[in-house]
Amino acid sequence: MHRPRRTIHVHLLAVGLALAGLLLVSPVARGEDDEALPMVLLHVNALSRGHEQHWGEAPPPWEADEYLFGGTGEEPIYPVGQVDELIEMIKTQVEPATWERVAGADIRSQGERFLIVSAPAATIAAVARYLTDLETRILRTARVEVRAVATPEGGWPSDGDAQVAHVRASQSPTLSLLGFEGQRVSAYSGTQYAYVGGYRVNIAQDASMSQPLVHVANLGLIADALVTFGDEPDTARIQIRCHFSTLDATTDEAVGDKRILQMPVFGRTSASGLLTVPLGAWRPVGGGSSDDGMQIWIRVTRGQSSGTPARAPRLSYDAAPGGTYTTHAFDVTPFDHAVSYRQAGSTHLTPSYWTPPEPAELGEPAPLFPPENLVELIRAAGPRRLWQDPASIEARNGRLFVRQTPAVAAAIRKLLATLRPHAAETLTVDAEVLDVSHELAERLRGGPSFGLDAGTAAALTSARKGGQAERLGSATVRVLSGGSNYTLTGQERTYVGDYSVKIAQGAAASTPGTYTFFDGLRLTVAAERTSTRDRVALHVEFQRTQQNSTARTATTPCGPVQLPMLPMLRTRCACMARVGETILLAATSRGERMQVVLLTPRWSGAR
Repeated sequence: MHRPRRTIHVHLLAVGLALAGLLLVSPVARGEDDEALPMVLLHVNALSRGHEQHWGEAPPPWEADEYLFGGTGEEPIYPVGQVDELIEMIKTQVEPATWERVAGADIRSQGERFLIVSAPAATIAAVARYLTDLETRILRTARVEVRAVATPEGGWPSDGDAQVAHVRASQSPTLSLLGFEGQRVSAYSGTQYAYVGGYRVNIAQDASMSQPLVHVANLGLIADALVTFGDEPDTARIQIRCHFSTLDATTDEAVGDKRILQMPVFGRTSASGLLTVPLGAWRPVGGGSSDDGMQIWIRVTRGQSSGTPARAPRLSYDAAPGGTYTTHAFDVTPFDHAVSYRQAGSTHLTPSYWTPPEPAELGEPAPLFPPENLVELIRAAGPRRLWQDPASIEARNGRLFVRQTPAVAAAIRKLLATLRPHAAETLTVDAEVLDVSHELAERLRGGPSFGLDAGTAAALTSARKGGQAERLGSATVRVLSGGSNYTLTGQERTYVGDYSVKIAQGAAASTPGTYTFFDGLRLTVAAERTSTRDRVALHVEFQRTQQNSTARTATTPCGPVQLPMLPMLRTRCACMARVGETILLAATSRGERMQVVLLTPRWSGAR
């Protein structure tokens, strides 16, 4: 028996109405109206920015294939890939169904610094948590301490605990430096020692002349390390190279034709290797085993720094329809300001025959929000109906010219005010060098995040007042988040370092070669804001030199040359630091005292 056609139509209508009702209340259906989705700005620069490896810069005199520490390498390391790769990772890891099923849900990049996320509020919160977790897991900071320890009287004990006790109690030459997991860091503490180490003889047209060759020995302790953490919570894997050298003796040797060679005797201990070490424990890398030998020991600790996702600035807006369309002009020059990359030049002594490498290629200045991107963002942040004819928007000469109603113009003004602090965030980084006791330096290593707790900060303040902590120098750098900047203070010193010999027609002449080195303090900082406002990723190059004696002079056939001795503390480090908290960036021993470099980042507000 067939049902009447009318009954079938009624049933189909009922089913259709029921399905429509379900769609109206489902999240997917609300997402089909892409204008209803919130839009926010998220910071990802700490994850998406590439970090250069460090390669060779100035070779020590003892090995041509070893390096003092590096210049900037050509191939940067991206912790999780470039920004487009990060976006794909988020879409596959965070609620992947949302990006496929919810109409209008999307993630777009704004340069390398920001993500613009359009999605339901719960999805946006999940993305923010995911970014914070990535930073916590990937941008982990390791502290590496290197110590050159003399063999105790009677030789090294056979018991391992007794060996560690000797290392911990010794006040041997020590370096301490910070670095992100998987990123190479380096440090040097010692004295650069120039000496006449050879001559180059030029013979032509019945004339001969000996040209002096000045060598530079890097006395002291050099360390170069890269740390990774495995799945085991209490171990670290470290690739390390260390050199420790001393000037044990020197003699002058006459080699004819008024030539004097200086013949230094260097004591040297080197150790390198790929090791797995327990966290927080001193372990030997290598060195001498004889009664008068030195050994290199290292200790690796891992910092713990977690943050809470910051409230993401909401960019979406709406406005009531109606009103008269007029033209409104908005000044957007701060958004078009290009973040620049500035780096202080090299300031170490170099051999007279050494050819410096090409300077590092810094990134091209890039606008924070190019005008065309800003126009696109403003259009996307509001409902499409607001931009129907006769509405319009265009960028010209640092201004946005918007033809809109007063309500929409007010919404755009509020949006620009929300963006402006993020477009020009300025960080002030204070660095100071202190002379402290070994006991206080140990406390300044900090807590789990490597920052100084209230008790340690109070102890440092008390030591300052009591004269137990002497300030040796300080510097301050102001840098836009996402860029790099530097400061230096001191004296540029010039000296006669060698001679260039010219020979023609039986006559010889020599031209003095002048060199310069910087005597003072130099600080370069690159800063990237993390997804939480309370932390920043810092890449720091620090150097302090202080010539404390008159340069020695040597006589050569061409004339006298000056031979400086330059005490130096230099380091390339990277770390995660909480804003407003002081962190021990680097340290080195000076006999019974330690020199420590303290770093404190602070937000300076919008430019």
